[in-house]
Amino acid sequence: MGDISKKDRIITAALKLFSENGYHKTTVSQIANQAEVAKGTVYWYFDSKKELFQAIILTGIQRLASKIENRIKEEDDIIEKIKLIVMIYLEFFDKGRQYFRMFQEGMLAVIDDNFKNKLMDFRTKQAEFIAKIIEQGKKEEKIRLDVDSKDMAYLLLTMLTSFNSHLHYDNDFNIISKKDTIINIFLQGISR
Repeated sequence: MGDISKKDRIITAALKLFSENGYHKTTVSQIANQAEVAKGTVYWYFDSKKELFQAIILTGIQRLASKIENRIKEEDDIIEKIKLIVMIYLEFFDKGRQYFRMFQEGMLAVIDDNFKNKLMDFRTKQAEFIAKIIEQGKKEEKIRLDVDSKDMAYLLLTMLTSFNSHLHYDNDFNIISKKDTIINIFLQGISR
């Protein structure tokens, strides 16, 4: 454990315990024991269990945003950028099953206006980022002009998160298999 910082060990331990036992049943002492640090060390980095929980969620979504921005730079085609966004989100959800179990179980306990605003800010920034890509697609005449770009971006984000409850309740659920459905419906619509 020498190469991993104490803060990272605390976050990893908390993620594991929150997802396995739930927010309410997990204690700071258990987190400290799992991370192999003193209980006071947890409080050195985080003022409360609630702040630790929120930090885990915010760190995860910040990593998602960075990954999307970095990978999108490598792609020139607008449609391929949209497909890449879909795939990155679904991979994030698939690999982050612990996050979603933890997130769904603990959200009511840790939601406050400040945290809610941070989550909404993240969603707004993601929608604005996607809307810029859609605008570029409109200029290139690859995307319909008659639908608001930001509305399309929010619709895509909603489609991407629509299967998340399955991750919480079904260990065998394959969210990656929904990629083509999401992409086809988003790009082609549902009419014949």
